[in-house]
Amino acid sequence: KRPEQPPPQPPVIIHQREQICPTPEPLIFRERPPVRPVPPPPQKTEICLPPVPVPPRSL
Repeated sequence: KRPEQPPPQPPVIIHQREQICPTPEPLIFRERPPVRPVPPPPQKTEICLPPVPVPPRSL
């Protein structure tokens, strides 16, 4: 026979304590500073070179 088990304990109820520290000042949302316009990307200049001739293979 197993030993008698004590009756289950009542569930622990955690009471939320009132905030002890004073509530922080509300955050003041100021207007965003103006964002500088993004400079356009530098123009890529593609130079089309004529194909380089393949030198003849020396045997």
